[in-house]
Amino acid sequence: MSDLGEKFKPNSLSEVLAMLVNKKGWHDQYFQAKLANKWQNIVGDKIALETSIDSLKDGILTIRTQSSTWRTELTLRANQLIQKINEELQSDVVEKIVIR
Repeated sequence: MSDLGEKFKPNSLSEVLAMLVNKKGWHDQYFQAKLANKWQNIVGDKIALETSIDSLKDGILTIRTQSSTWRTELTLRANQLIQKINEELQSDVVEKIVIR
């Protein structure tokens, strides 16, 4: 039997992906994609229809909406939303929310 089998211990796909994300510096893009996939579940149908994720960079999540009413509502809920997002993503990736 070759030594390759003894030296090589396969990781789970999620472990391999996490290593690749860290190595390539894709942290923000990875979590933005995860957040986009879970956005409707996190914020609910009404808010999801009125908003879109613009960017996630260096802990700052930028959300777009055309409605000043939703802009105000989301600003008031920002801390609650940050907590819910970070819980859902199982990481403290969002530190601040900017609504435009």
